Amino acid sequence: MAYEGKRRGLSLRAKLAFGGLLFLVFVLLLTRCRPLAPRSVEILTGPAASHYYALGTRLAQELAKHGVKARVVITKGAVDNLERLRGSSDATVAFATSELERELDGEDDPEGLVALGSLAYEPLWLFARRDVEIARIADLAGHTVAVGPKGSASHAIAGLLLEANGLTDRVEIHTLAALEDDET
Repeated sequence: MAYEGKRRGLSLRAKLAFGGLLFLVFVLLLTRCRPLAPRSVEILTGPAASHYYALGTRLAQELAKHGVKARVVITKGAVDNLERLRGSSDATVAFATSELERELDGEDDPEGLVALGSLAYEPLWLFARRDVEIARIADLAGHTVAVGPKGSASHAIAGLLLEANGLTDRVEIHTLAALEDDET
Protein backbone atom coordinates (compact mmCIF):
# COMPACT_ATOMS: atom_id res chain seq x y z
CA MET A 1 0.00 0.00 0.00
CA ALA A 2 1.70 3.16 -1.21
CA TYR A 3 1.19 6.52 0.46
CA GLU A 4 -0.77 8.75 -1.85
CA GLY A 5 -1.37 11.64 0.46
CA LYS A 6 -1.14 15.30 -0.39
CA ARG A 7 2.42 16.49 -0.82
CA ARG A 8 3.35 19.09 1.72
CA GLY A 9 5.67 21.96 0.84
CA LEU A 10 5.74 25.67 0.20
CA SER A 11 2.93 27.06 -1.84
CA LEU A 12 3.65 28.94 -5.03
CA ARG A 13 2.72 32.17 -3.29
CA ALA A 14 5.25 31.50 -0.48
CA LYS A 15 7.97 30.62 -3.00
CA LEU A 16 7.38 33.84 -4.93
CA ALA A 17 7.41 35.91 -1.74
CA PHE A 18 10.66 34.27 -0.58
CA GLY A 19 12.27 34.80 -4.04
CA GLY A 20 11.18 38.45 -4.04
CA LEU A 21 12.65 38.94 -0.58
CA LEU A 22 15.97 37.39 -1.68
CA PHE A 23 16.04 39.61 -4.76
CA LEU A 24 15.38 42.71 -2.62
CA VAL A 25 18.19 41.78 -0.21
CA PHE A 26 20.54 41.20 -3.15
CA VAL A 27 19.71 44.59 -4.68
CA LEU A 28 20.20 46.33 -1.33
CA LEU A 29 23.58 44.65 -0.85
CA LEU A 30 24.74 45.70 -4.31
CA THR A 31 23.65 49.31 -3.95
CA ARG A 32 24.30 50.06 -0.28
CA CYS A 33 27.41 48.08 0.69
CA ARG A 34 30.87 49.50 0.10
CA PRO A 35 33.19 47.47 -2.11
CA LEU A 36 36.16 45.72 -0.54
CA ALA A 37 38.68 47.60 -2.67
CA PRO A 38 39.72 51.05 -1.40
CA ARG A 39 38.36 54.09 -3.20
CA SER A 40 41.52 56.12 -2.56
CA VAL A 41 45.24 55.30 -2.34
CA GLU A 42 48.48 57.10 -1.62
CA ILE A 43 51.37 56.19 -3.92
CA LEU A 44 54.93 56.74 -2.64
CA THR A 45 57.28 57.34 -5.55
CA GLY A 46 60.65 59.11 -5.38
CA PRO A 47 62.10 62.49 -6.35
CA ALA A 48 60.07 64.48 -8.90
CA ALA A 49 62.57 63.76 -11.69
CA SER A 50 62.70 60.00 -11.00
CA HIS A 51 61.39 57.07 -13.00
CA TYR A 52 59.36 55.96 -9.95
CA TYR A 53 57.58 59.33 -9.91
CA ALA A 54 56.70 58.96 -13.60
CA LEU A 55 55.39 55.43 -12.95
CA GLY A 56 53.39 56.60 -9.93
CA THR A 57 51.79 59.38 -11.96
CA ARG A 58 50.84 56.93 -14.69
CA LEU A 59 49.41 54.48 -12.13
CA ALA A 60 47.32 57.28 -10.60
CA GLN A 61 45.88 58.08 -14.04
CA GLU A 62 44.94 54.44 -14.63
CA LEU A 63 43.35 54.11 -11.19
CA ALA A 64 41.31 57.29 -11.81
CA LYS A 65 39.75 55.60 -14.86
CA HIS A 66 38.28 53.05 -12.41
CA GLY A 67 37.03 55.57 -9.88
CA VAL A 68 39.96 55.33 -7.46
CA LYS A 69 41.45 58.59 -6.22
CA ALA A 70 45.24 58.33 -6.11
CA ARG A 71 47.58 60.84 -4.51
CA VAL A 72 51.16 60.69 -5.80
CA VAL A 73 53.68 61.52 -3.06
CA ILE A 74 57.22 62.71 -3.82
CA THR A 75 59.75 61.01 -1.52
CA LYS A 76 63.51 60.60 -1.19
CA GLY A 77 63.38 57.17 -2.82
CA ALA A 78 62.98 53.45 -2.18
CA VAL A 79 64.26 53.29 1.41
CA ASP A 80 62.16 56.30 2.39
CA ASN A 81 59.17 54.65 0.70
CA LEU A 82 59.59 51.42 2.66
CA GLU A 83 59.99 53.28 5.96
CA ARG A 84 56.83 55.30 5.31
CA LEU A 85 54.90 52.23 4.18
CA ARG A 86 55.80 50.45 7.44
CA GLY A 87 55.15 53.49 9.59
CA SER A 88 51.99 55.30 10.47
CA SER A 89 51.69 56.87 7.04
CA ASP A 90 48.47 56.60 5.07
CA ALA A 91 50.51 55.13 2.22
CA THR A 92 48.97 52.22 0.39
CA VAL A 93 51.49 51.55 -2.39
CA ALA A 94 55.20 52.28 -2.71
CA PHE A 95 57.82 51.77 -5.38
CA ALA A 96 61.02 50.12 -4.14
CA THR A 97 63.93 48.09 -5.43
CA SER A 98 63.34 44.33 -5.19
CA GLU A 99 64.57 42.64 -2.04
CA LEU A 100 65.82 45.95 -0.59
CA GLU A 101 63.58 45.59 2.47
CA ARG A 102 65.11 42.19 3.28
CA GLU A 103 68.67 43.44 2.89
CA LEU A 104 68.09 46.43 5.15
CA ASP A 105 66.28 44.43 7.84
CA GLY A 106 68.05 41.12 7.53
CA GLU A 107 64.63 39.45 7.75
CA ASP A 108 62.80 37.01 5.52
CA ASP A 109 59.37 38.48 6.36
CA PRO A 110 59.75 42.26 6.68
CA GLU A 111 56.86 43.54 8.79
CA GLY A 112 53.95 42.45 6.64
CA LEU A 113 55.06 44.07 3.38
CA VAL A 114 53.91 42.29 0.25
CA ALA A 115 55.39 42.71 -3.22
CA LEU A 116 52.67 43.29 -5.80
CA GLY A 117 54.94 42.60 -8.73
CA SER A 118 58.18 43.30 -10.48
CA LEU A 119 58.29 46.12 -13.00
CA ALA A 120 61.79 45.95 -14.45
CA TYR A 121 65.40 45.06 -13.78
CA GLU A 122 67.28 47.91 -12.17
CA PRO A 123 71.00 47.69 -12.85
CA LEU A 124 73.45 49.53 -10.63
CA TRP A 125 75.85 51.48 -12.83
CA LEU A 126 79.35 52.39 -11.73
CA PHE A 127 81.02 55.17 -13.69
CA ALA A 128 84.63 56.27 -13.25
CA ARG A 129 86.85 58.88 -14.86
CA ARG A 130 89.17 57.54 -17.55
CA ASP A 131 92.25 58.40 -15.53
CA VAL A 132 91.10 56.24 -12.57
CA GLU A 133 91.58 52.50 -12.96
CA ILE A 134 88.59 50.72 -11.43
CA ALA A 135 88.19 47.09 -12.45
CA ARG A 136 86.28 45.80 -9.42
CA ILE A 137 84.60 47.16 -6.31
CA ALA A 138 87.72 46.69 -4.14
CA ASP A 139 89.51 49.24 -6.38
CA LEU A 140 87.26 51.97 -4.94
CA ALA A 141 89.40 52.05 -1.76
CA GLY A 142 90.80 55.54 -1.21
CA HIS A 143 88.39 57.15 -3.71
CA THR A 144 85.27 59.28 -3.39
CA VAL A 145 81.99 57.78 -4.56
CA ALA A 146 78.89 59.85 -5.42
CA VAL A 147 75.55 58.17 -4.74
CA GLY A 148 71.90 59.16 -4.57
CA PRO A 149 70.45 60.93 -1.51
CA LYS A 150 69.87 59.21 1.81
CA GLY A 151 66.59 57.35 1.56
CA SER A 152 67.23 56.27 -2.03
CA ALA A 153 67.94 52.73 -3.21
CA SER A 154 71.27 53.70 -4.77
CA HIS A 155 72.51 55.11 -1.46
CA ALA A 156 71.43 52.00 0.46
CA ILE A 157 72.80 49.55 -2.09
CA ALA A 158 76.13 51.41 -2.31
CA GLY A 159 76.42 51.14 1.48
CA LEU A 160 75.62 47.42 1.39
CA LEU A 161 78.18 46.80 -1.39
CA LEU A 162 80.91 48.75 0.39
CA GLU A 163 80.19 46.92 3.66
CA ALA A 164 80.20 43.50 1.96
CA ASN A 165 83.60 44.31 0.44
CA GLY A 166 85.12 45.70 3.65
CA LEU A 167 85.33 49.23 2.24
CA THR A 168 83.03 51.13 4.60
CA ASP A 169 85.90 53.08 6.21
CA ARG A 170 88.05 53.21 3.09
CA VAL A 171 85.69 55.04 0.69
CA GLU A 172 84.35 58.56 1.06
CA ILE A 173 80.67 58.81 0.10
CA HIS A 174 79.11 62.00 -1.24
CA THR A 175 75.44 62.34 -2.03
CA LEU A 176 74.38 63.93 -5.28
CA ALA A 177 73.45 67.45 -4.19
CA ALA A 178 71.01 68.05 -7.05
CA LEU A 179 68.83 65.18 -5.81
CA GLU A 180 69.33 66.01 -2.12
CA ASP A 181 67.88 69.49 -2.63
CA ASP A 182 64.54 68.23 -4.02
CA GLU A 183 61.60 69.07 -1.77
CA THR A 184 60.40 65.74 -0.32
